[in-house]
Amino acid sequence: MKRVGASTGIIRQVYYLNIHDSSNWVESLPLENWLGVIICEDAESTLFDKVSSACLANSISYACFLGQNGEKLHDRFDELICELKIKRSESIENHDNFDDEPITTWHDEFNEAFWFALKAAVHPVFEIKAVVVIDISNEQNQPILTSHLDKINKG
Repeated sequence: MKRVGASTGIIRQVYYLNIHDSSNWVESLPLENWLGVIICEDAESTLFDKVSSACLANSISYACFLGQNGEKLHDRFDELICELKIKRSESIENHDNFDDEPITTWHDEFNEAFWFALKAAVHPVFEIKAVVVIDISNEQNQPILTSHLDKINKG
């Protein structure tokens, strides 16, 4: 995982992680108070459960899914949250039962998702201190990330 910089205003450290670059990528994920922007453009669906489980095991607070498969991975992530609550014998009957669970969104455009992650995403229970862009696509998106971070910080 590479540190890319930090956002201004709401201070959040920004990191980039392409899961295809390292076999032990899971070990580099933060353990609390973080938001993941998961780039899943052209990603293989076999990665969905692995990435979702790793994020949940590392106490992700907020997950923004981006790209062609964003909605599918978003839905699968929400299903895994419910499955975990059921395994823990916790209620899933109403919205209030999910206050300490990760919040999830999906976005079509990178600039929208990244701006949202840096400037608008707030969890009611956890203070988000880091944004980790997890790239499960078959491309390297760090240059786009760096460019967008500069633009967002300049206003």
